[in-house]
Amino acid sequence: MRKVVPTGSLREFFSQRLDEALRETSTEVLEETRAYLLDILEEFTWSRRAFSLERENPEEPLSVRFLRALEKSAGERVREHRMIGDFCLFLTGFFSDFLQRKVADMEVYISLGSSAYSSVETALRSFSPVPEDTFTRMFRELAEKFPSLVEVYMDLSEKLMVQSEQDLLKIYEKYLILKSKRYEKILREAGIEPFPVRRSRH
Repeated sequence: MRKVVPTGSLREFFSQRLDEALRETSTEVLEETRAYLLDILEEFTWSRRAFSLERENPEEPLSVRFLRALEKSAGERVREHRMIGDFCLFLTGFFSDFLQRKVADMEVYISLGSSAYSSVETALRSFSPVPEDTFTRMFRELAEKFPSLVEVYMDLSEKLMVQSEQDLLKIYEKYLILKSKRYEKILREAGIEPFPVRRSRH
């Protein structure tokens, strides 16, 4: 079982794990995008925002909220769509097991999150004094690489969840079902040699 390695701060801990996940998934991002991904991890992991958004009507579908935000001012649209993008990214990355019960839900959240970040980029351009600045570049990258960033968060969450034998059992069950090389690697790093997965013949 992995030993707990003390770090100076929560951000430092996440920073090290995020860099590992970026390498594992061969995902390259701008430095400002990397910092933003860390911000999301800190904000969502230890707060109620991991389970809900700031909204008057909690039962309102995110897609409806997304459309309503299009009718607001650029500043309000940035705030609303940024929150939706952040939420969709964290949800699909850290709660993919729940969403994968319905593949369509996973695809909807990925599409919605990407569209939300793209909308933020467009809104920022409307009142930016220069054609392209740090924030517009960052949100464009978040939109364009959204599926890859979901995979980064998935890789990160899987490593963070391996705290006990029961967690490893869950990883092993996923490996048998999904035949994932990522799950196989996690098992091997924990000292478990998984049985070869037999491919079905049709």
